[in-house]
Amino acid sequence: MKTTQLRYLIITCVLLTTVQHGISQNIYDNKLGDCDTSRFGLESKVEQAKIEDSKIIDAIKNSLNGKAFQKLRGVLKLQIIVYTDGSSCLFSYENETNLKASELDIDYIKTAVDTDLVWNKVEENVTALLEINFKKRKTVIRRMGIHGDLGWHILKK
Repeated sequence: MKTTQLRYLIITCVLLTTVQHGISQNIYDNKLGDCDTSRFGLESKVEQAKIEDSKIIDAIKNSLNGKAFQKLRGVLKLQIIVYTDGSSCLFSYENETNLKASELDIDYIKTAVDTDLVWNKVEENVTALLEINFKKRKTVIRRMGIHGDLGWHILKK
Protein backbone atom coordinates (compact mmCIF):
# COMPACT_ATOMS: atom_id res chain seq x y z
CA MET A 1 0.00 0.00 0.00
CA LYS A 2 1.39 3.39 -0.97
CA THR A 3 2.01 6.10 1.61
CA THR A 4 -0.69 8.33 0.11
CA GLN A 5 -3.28 5.57 0.24
CA LEU A 6 -2.34 4.77 3.83
CA ARG A 7 -2.64 8.43 4.76
CA TYR A 8 -6.14 8.64 3.24
CA LEU A 9 -7.14 5.44 5.03
CA ILE A 10 -6.00 6.84 8.39
CA ILE A 11 -7.76 10.17 7.80
CA THR A 12 -10.95 8.32 6.81
CA CYS A 13 -10.82 6.21 9.99
CA VAL A 14 -10.33 9.29 12.16
CA LEU A 15 -13.18 11.12 10.42
CA LEU A 16 -15.51 8.13 10.80
CA THR A 17 -14.65 7.93 14.49
CA THR A 18 -15.35 11.66 14.87
CA VAL A 19 -18.67 11.31 13.03
CA GLN A 20 -19.61 8.35 15.22
CA HIS A 21 -18.90 10.47 18.32
CA GLY A 22 -20.98 13.28 16.82
CA ILE A 23 -23.91 10.96 16.23
CA SER A 24 -23.73 9.49 19.72
CA GLN A 25 -23.38 13.08 20.96
CA ASN A 26 -22.15 12.37 24.47
CA ILE A 27 -18.37 12.12 24.52
CA TYR A 28 -18.00 10.75 28.05
CA ASP A 29 -19.66 7.65 29.50
CA ASN A 30 -21.81 9.35 32.13
CA LYS A 31 -24.57 11.17 30.28
CA LEU A 32 -26.71 13.78 31.99
CA GLY A 33 -30.09 14.94 30.69
CA ASP A 34 -31.97 18.15 30.00
CA CYS A 35 -29.66 19.63 27.35
CA ASP A 36 -30.77 20.82 23.92
CA THR A 37 -28.77 18.52 21.66
CA SER A 38 -30.63 19.23 18.43
CA ARG A 39 -27.53 20.72 16.83
CA PHE A 40 -24.01 21.50 18.02
CA GLY A 41 -20.46 21.27 16.76
CA LEU A 42 -17.20 20.18 18.35
CA GLU A 43 -14.29 22.52 18.95
CA SER A 44 -11.51 21.27 16.70
CA LYS A 45 -8.42 23.52 16.53
CA VAL A 46 -9.05 26.59 18.69
CA GLU A 47 -11.33 27.50 21.56
CA GLN A 48 -14.58 28.95 20.20
CA ALA A 49 -16.50 29.18 23.46
CA LYS A 50 -14.55 31.32 25.89
CA ILE A 51 -14.80 31.80 29.64
CA GLU A 52 -12.24 32.49 32.34
CA ASP A 53 -10.94 29.32 33.99
CA SER A 54 -11.49 30.91 37.41
CA LYS A 55 -15.25 31.13 36.76
CA ILE A 56 -15.44 27.40 36.04
CA ILE A 57 -13.34 26.54 39.09
CA ASP A 58 -15.45 28.84 41.30
CA ALA A 59 -18.69 27.27 40.03
CA ILE A 60 -17.42 23.78 40.90
CA LYS A 61 -15.97 24.91 44.23
CA ASN A 62 -19.26 26.59 45.21
CA SER A 63 -21.24 23.48 44.27
CA LEU A 64 -19.18 21.25 46.60
CA ASN A 65 -18.86 21.54 50.34
CA GLY A 66 -15.53 22.99 51.46
CA LYS A 67 -14.09 19.72 52.76
CA ALA A 68 -14.86 17.84 49.55
CA PHE A 69 -13.14 20.50 47.42
CA GLN A 70 -10.09 20.58 49.72
CA LYS A 71 -9.50 16.82 49.40
CA LEU A 72 -10.43 16.61 45.69
CA ARG A 73 -7.54 15.26 43.56
CA GLY A 74 -7.44 13.87 40.04
CA VAL A 75 -9.14 14.72 36.76
CA LEU A 76 -12.79 15.53 36.12
CA LYS A 77 -13.69 15.57 32.41
CA LEU A 78 -16.72 17.60 31.38
CA GLN A 79 -18.59 17.95 28.09
CA ILE A 80 -20.41 21.27 28.20
CA ILE A 81 -22.68 22.44 25.40
CA VAL A 82 -22.37 26.21 24.97
CA TYR A 83 -25.30 27.88 23.23
CA THR A 84 -25.28 30.95 21.00
CA ASP A 85 -26.62 33.16 23.82
CA GLY A 86 -23.70 32.24 26.14
CA SER A 87 -25.66 29.86 28.35
CA SER A 88 -24.43 26.30 28.86
CA CYS A 89 -25.47 22.79 29.81
CA LEU A 90 -23.35 20.01 31.32
CA PHE A 91 -24.07 17.06 29.04
CA SER A 92 -21.65 14.29 30.03
CA TYR A 93 -18.72 13.68 32.35
CA GLU A 94 -16.03 11.23 33.36
CA ASN A 95 -14.85 11.09 36.96
CA GLU A 96 -11.16 10.19 37.40
CA THR A 97 -10.86 11.84 40.82
CA ASN A 98 -10.31 10.38 44.26
CA LEU A 99 -13.96 11.06 45.15
CA LYS A 100 -16.83 8.76 44.25
CA ALA A 101 -19.56 10.23 42.06
CA SER A 102 -21.86 10.35 45.10
CA GLU A 103 -19.28 12.41 47.06
CA LEU A 104 -18.73 14.66 44.07
CA ASP A 105 -22.50 15.18 43.76
CA ILE A 106 -22.47 15.82 40.04
CA ASP A 107 -26.07 17.12 40.13
CA TYR A 108 -24.89 20.21 42.03
CA ILE A 109 -22.04 20.70 39.56
CA LYS A 110 -24.53 20.38 36.69
CA THR A 111 -26.79 23.00 38.27
CA ALA A 112 -23.82 25.36 38.67
CA VAL A 113 -22.70 24.88 35.05
CA ASP A 114 -26.25 25.20 33.71
CA THR A 115 -27.24 28.29 35.73
CA ASP A 116 -24.13 30.17 36.89
CA LEU A 117 -21.73 30.13 33.95
CA VAL A 118 -21.98 32.78 31.24
CA TRP A 119 -19.73 32.14 28.24
CA ASN A 120 -18.96 34.47 25.37
CA LYS A 121 -21.60 34.31 22.64
CA VAL A 122 -20.76 31.86 19.87
CA GLU A 123 -21.98 31.77 16.26
CA GLU A 124 -23.28 28.21 16.59
CA ASN A 125 -23.87 25.84 19.50
CA VAL A 126 -20.59 24.14 20.33
CA THR A 127 -19.44 21.57 22.84
CA ALA A 128 -16.49 22.43 25.08
CA LEU A 129 -14.45 19.49 26.36
CA LEU A 130 -12.72 20.30 29.64
CA GLU A 131 -10.21 18.27 31.62
CA ILE A 132 -10.02 19.76 35.10
CA ASN A 133 -7.00 18.54 37.05
CA PHE A 134 -7.37 19.07 40.80
CA LYS A 135 -3.95 19.19 42.47
CA LYS A 136 -3.01 19.93 46.06
CA ARG A 137 -2.09 23.56 45.51
CA LYS A 138 -3.87 24.47 42.29
CA THR A 139 -6.47 23.46 39.75
CA VAL A 140 -5.59 23.37 36.05
CA ILE A 141 -8.08 23.29 33.16
CA ARG A 142 -7.16 21.94 29.75
CA ARG A 143 -9.50 22.45 26.82
CA MET A 144 -9.55 19.53 24.42
CA GLY A 145 -10.55 19.34 20.78
CA ILE A 146 -11.19 16.67 18.19
CA HIS A 147 -9.85 17.17 14.66
CA GLY A 148 -9.59 14.83 11.68
CA ASP A 149 -5.83 15.35 11.25
CA LEU A 150 -4.90 15.93 14.90
CA GLY A 151 -7.22 13.51 16.74
CA TRP A 152 -7.72 14.39 20.44
CA HIS A 153 -5.51 17.34 21.32
CA ILE A 154 -5.18 20.41 23.53
CA LEU A 155 -6.85 23.43 21.94
CA LYS A 156 -5.12 26.71 21.20
CA LYS A 157 -6.57 29.67 23.09
